[in-house]
Amino acid sequence: MTGRMVAGAVLVAALALLGAGCGGPPRVEGVVLLDGKPLEGARVIFEPEDAGQPAVGITREDGSFQLSTQAGTGAMPGAYRALITKVTGKEPGRPPWVGRRSAPTEAEQAEWKKEVQKLKKQQRHWVPEVYGKKETTPLRFTVPVKGRLTIELSSSATKDAGG
Repeated sequence: MTGRMVAGAVLVAALALLGAGCGGPPRVEGVVLLDGKPLEGARVIFEPEDAGQPAVGITREDGSFQLSTQAGTGAMPGAYRALITKVTGKEPGRPPWVGRRSAPTEAEQAEWKKEVQKLKKQQRHWVPEVYGKKETTPLRFTVPVKGRLTIELSSSATKDAGG
């Protein structure tokens, strides 16, 4: 091998090692508890306090979650409000007039509205509304976080009480 080839190989190896250290956003993981018990199937959203990209995760059977963004696993550094929601039951589909050329009639709109209201009444909201809105959630975090988060929720939380 010539000296130039060796230098090139060393440069490529050094760049590969540097690239391996640039692993994307900081890792954010934890567990969500509702009244002290793991909450499975909840959506965890970290909404940035300022402009930025939200990070999202879904809790597993043991309540654990891992956040990710379009940039990869984790969340971008900064201040966040955490939103936690879990709704079960049938979701309304698309209105029947979506995709057709003509506008919906008033009767179709009224029928669709009744159907959506009926489905919403059949849904179960497992987490108090206070945790699901950016304006009311008491849950605040700064990324990067130290260790694994434990997010404790109370089923009796209200807008005034927080959590």
